[in-house]
Amino acid sequence: TELATSKMEEIIADHEFIGAHYILDIDNYDRTETEIEGFPGFSNQIIITKVDPSDLETPDETSSLTKIEVIVSWSADEGNSVSASTLLTDSGSTVTVATTEGT
Repeated sequence: TELATSKMEEIIADHEFIGAHYILDIDNYDRTETEIEGFPGFSNQIIITKVDPSDLETPDETSSLTKIEVIVSWSADEGNSVSASTLLTDSGSTVTVATTEGT
């Protein structure tokens, strides 16, 4: 959970100090599953999507809500992962506190 939370905090800080446009730019974060430097066997995937406020899932490029999800996986076995997710507004507010769940 610490690796997912740490990456989430980095993205939230970028959103707050640089702006919403920065985190939405696909070039600023590697969105594919990549190995985490210094943690062999661990990888993360970042998913950043503007979402419909009515269900918080459906992609909506015109929305002012951005859903951030960080998934950290480990070992050769499928299904070993933990995720952290939160919602951010275009104005810089964090809508929910990062939540984590694991498998």
